[in-house]
Amino acid sequence: NLANTFRWRRVIVRRRDVCHGGHVMTEADGAEENLHAETGETEDSQNDEDDSPAQRSRRPMCAKCTRPQRACICSSLPSSPVRLPSGLESILLLRHPKERRQKHQSAWILERCVSGVRQHVSRRLPRALQSKSIPSGLEHIYEQPQSCLLVFPGAGARPLRDVLDPGVKHLILVDATWRFAREMAAAVPEKDDPLGRIRRVELSPPPETRPVFVVRKPMLLAREEEEQWGFSTAEAAALAIDEVAQLRRTPKEDADAESGSERTAWNVVTRALKAYAQIQLQHTEAPRMRSERPGFIPKLYDGHFKES
Repeated sequence: NLANTFRWRRVIVRRRDVCHGGHVMTEADGAEENLHAETGETEDSQNDEDDSPAQRSRRPMCAKCTRPQRACICSSLPSSPVRLPSGLESILLLRHPKERRQKHQSAWILERCVSGVRQHVSRRLPRALQSKSIPSGLEHIYEQPQSCLLVFPGAGARPLRDVLDPGVKHLILVDATWRFAREMAAAVPEKDDPLGRIRRVELSPPPETRPVFVVRKPMLLAREEEEQWGFSTAEAAALAIDEVAQLRRTPKEDADAESGSERTAWNVVTRALKAYAQIQLQHTEAPRMRSERPGFIPKLYDGHFKES
């Protein structure tokens, strides 16, 4: 209906949520950005009648993926999650509390597609000298920072392939809007800042790799000889896992990769993300394309929208 059309236009056109190296970056229009930064809610989540408690209680829900049955993505989820590559023990998502209120999230899909994914919800990790006890499950960040890599772009970040060593056992990604992600990942000069002691890396995706979770609009970070895209949290984690797997392959794993029998995290994760995005966009009226706007990406949604 007309109300839903306008609601989706706000989501698709006016908001641009992207992510690079596992970090969601949000660009919004002026006052709209300030409003969402304070409330942590998207405009559509505040006005979405379909998501009211009464409406949700009446909709048949899938018990496995917890989505409405008409939007179920179970057929695109793996029967068993992808195992982490040799030597890698965990993928930790440092999640801003307000990220849980975003309408479209990729972290839960990552958890269903890859083993060893954990979340810690907090605006900032407590400093070791100020905390009476280290958060459960995060001991390695405080006691063995050399075993961790923070996947976050920007100053001080080096290519993952140049930093990875046999001692790396944990990858850390920040799951938040870009504004909050920068605040969460900002290193404090004092020695007791836990993230300040962890090496930072950036990803080197295979050529022509493009984001698929387009319900949170990706962004072209650079238009050089090779395009540099922003990726959703799940996509960035999958790329990092596959990069570690490639660098740590055994001879047998090399043979599997050459034969095409290797099950990569990217293929498994993006299959589920594509299904999610396709279902959402199939129920969306195509917005008016505004090529004059900064960050416009031609043909991004071609073939996704239903006919008017």
